[in-house]
Amino acid sequence: MEYDESYARSLIARCQWTWAKTYISIPHEYIVRDKCGLTDAEFVYLINAQREYGIPEQWHKYNFPYLYIDGYKYWTMGSPIDETTVINRQKVFSEFDSIDAVEEQQPDELYNQVSQLFHDTFPGRDVYEAGCGTGITFNRFHQDPYKYRGIDPSKKAIEQFKTAHPELSRRLFINSFEESVNYWKQGSAVVLATFGAASYFMQPYLKILAESGVDYFLMFYREGYCPKLFKGMHHFNYQNQFLIEQFPNAHFLLAGNYRIVSSRPIINISRPKDAVPEAVLSEAFKHYNPQNR
Repeated sequence: MEYDESYARSLIARCQWTWAKTYISIPHEYIVRDKCGLTDAEFVYLINAQREYGIPEQWHKYNFPYLYIDGYKYWTMGSPIDETTVINRQKVFSEFDSIDAVEEQQPDELYNQVSQLFHDTFPGRDVYEAGCGTGITFNRFHQDPYKYRGIDPSKKAIEQFKTAHPELSRRLFINSFEESVNYWKQGSAVVLATFGAASYFMQPYLKILAESGVDYFLMFYREGYCPKLFKGMHHFNYQNQFLIEQFPNAHFLLAGNYRIVSSRPIINISRPKDAVPEAVLSEAFKHYNPQNR
């Protein structure tokens, strides 16, 4: 076949992808033949594209070709084409390995202010950092190594983190937020995701977190914002209203180019509110708080 990625992309966009609820630790979505909005010929086109132009990869005892498009990989289970009824897709969680830098440096003032807010809101708590990268937040937030665990899908980032902090070698893991769901949703630590990391979490897992009873302190990109460094990393463009509905009992604050979503009221004990520069921490998100609606 002659493969046209633009055409494949247009077919994918027309489909209603279903989240595989029974495999929450293997996060993926799927479509079913004759039930996804595609004609049979269009469905077969995607199968052929995946099998002829995909990249073979080993997964347990299987070896499938995976077709990579726009931050997702697509695969089928290897049955003959006329017997294949399901196409699967998964967000590519290791895509940060493809760039030289895996984190964007923030202004010192922003690090200091957000760190203070976090510690004042969750004093002395254990921390489970999702998207920990090379350890910038661990360092700048002055985390206690005995109360800290970190995960990141980037093998490169975790290796750098462990090299800088060998004392954390058994507390750092190569894993995505979604793939570690069985761990974090049963823990007592605060789930921490800083400076846009939460914008890469899949929607069903945000819902699981919101309903789990676990405390969280999440930082999403502000609407319409993404650092130039990560323009190709396919984050989710979560709108304000979506976050309000997703986290009905949360508290919100705008912090520069980021939106903080916290399970506890966001407080700052150490500094009076009028001492926080408006450019750094704004109350522009205040009217989205559930108690103000």
